[in-house]
Amino acid sequence: MTHTERIRHGFALANRNWQLVVIQVGFVLINILGLLAFVGLPMIVLAVALGVDAKRSGDITQFLDAASYGAALSEYLGAVLVVLLCIFVYVTFALVLWLLVTGGIVGSIAHVSRDKAARFSMGVFWSEAKKLFAPLAWYYSIISVVIIALFAVLGAAFVAGALGYAAVGLESSRLGIFFTVMGVLLLGSCGLFFSLCLYILSIQGLAPMAVDGLGAMDSIRAAWGFLEKDRQSLYLMFIVVGGYVLAQILLALVGGVLQIIPLLGFLIYLPYSIAANIFGIYLYLALLAAVISHYADSTTAAARMHYSKEAGPSASGSTAGEDTSPVGASWQVPPPFYQDGK
Repeated sequence: MTHTERIRHGFALANRNWQLVVIQVGFVLINILGLLAFVGLPMIVLAVALGVDAKRSGDITQFLDAASYGAALSEYLGAVLVVLLCIFVYVTFALVLWLLVTGGIVGSIAHVSRDKAARFSMGVFWSEAKKLFAPLAWYYSIISVVIIALFAVLGAAFVAGALGYAAVGLESSRLGIFFTVMGVLLLGSCGLFFSLCLYILSIQGLAPMAVDGLGAMDSIRAAWGFLEKDRQSLYLMFIVVGGYVLAQILLALVGGVLQIIPLLGFLIYLPYSIAANIFGIYLYLALLAAVISHYADSTTAAARMHYSKEAGPSASGSTAGEDTSPVGASWQVPPPFYQDGK
């Protein structure tokens, strides 16, 4: 398959499972209702119960001045704790629901990728959602820790550079300003590049988890090995992720232009915003379908399991005499993945 054919196949799978778009939209609506129920309603009840009127609640400066003396803090401590508890309950509810929906969507796409005649089924959706709930929780926890560590390292590098300039007395000189700007641009570029790599790896990692039932770390190793050995898959990831980001930027620009237009633009912007968000969900599902279906079609189960076990030595620099071929005769590439136009 060419890249274009694989992307078309992803859209075809998304069209066959259009119910997933409805489920994702329903998830967004439930999140909004949950925010109102768990956070908005308790805050309104507390405000009425405490007799906080609009004028008093809007005087932030007076409230902060009073809080510095402890009066406001003691008066509203119970209310603050209740609000924090409501926010914690809402965030927990939203995370659990998001993991279930994500697991169901990824698992359903993997199911129709393995079985070409399969159609969407709520039974399969909930089965996959429950099966992938724990692996997805660990998977995104690992990725979140890596992202936090990455930005911590970049932040530490920036602070170290700033302290170094201050130590030699360059912070106010033209040379110091030049190096500061260049350092910010360099660190920002590094952060953007590594974030893009992590995003691509996180998308690809969903494929072995859903198709082969691997755990969090095994899925990451399998995704790394798959992208390393099959460079056409890496190019496919850059194409679909780049296209998705470009489409989102264009949708946001059109929405910004509509907001500038007086009156008529505001009336058009609301339905446009809803349609654009639904279209964005559809694009993301097509992206997932293209990536997962390519992973499911390009290797045998034995070769995919080999990625999760043998990606480490290959990635860490194996010697030239080692046999790095995936499980010998069990390796299969059903449709050749040529470049577009070849």
